Amino acid sequence: MKLRKRKQFTRDIQGMVKSGGVSKKDFNDKVLAAGWYQLKMIIKYKSEWYGRELIEVDQYFPSSQLCSVCGRQNQVKMLRKYICTGCNTTHDRDVNAAKNLMTVGQLHQVTGQVISTASQYQYILGQKQAV
Repeated sequence: MKLRKRKQFTRDIQGMVKSGGVSKKDFNDKVLAAGWYQLKMIIKYKSEWYGRELIEVDQYFPSSQLCSVCGRQNQVKMLRKYICTGCNTTHDRDVNAAKNLMTVGQLHQVTGQVISTASQYQYILGQKQAV
């Protein structure tokens, strides 16, 4: 079996995409979507295998923008670390998102509902702090 060089393979893919009447961007988007779908199916299968429940959160849920302490939504799209304007807590964007998603999962276990909007999250977080 003869392996092709990377440049030749790229040319073959580009030729295939152009001849099929599909733009390269559309082709890449389809490949990327299929990859994410396959990853999701694997995670779903593994969670069922181990007796766990997979909770899907809406793709537009602002998990990294919501403060995990006070629930305020901050505009932090490009910053790795930021200070919440509501409670002055310093957050790492990824750690904060993980905390918010864990809270959504815990709320799902208690209420049976999936929190899909920032306002729902802020409402429940406000109730939780009042107790």
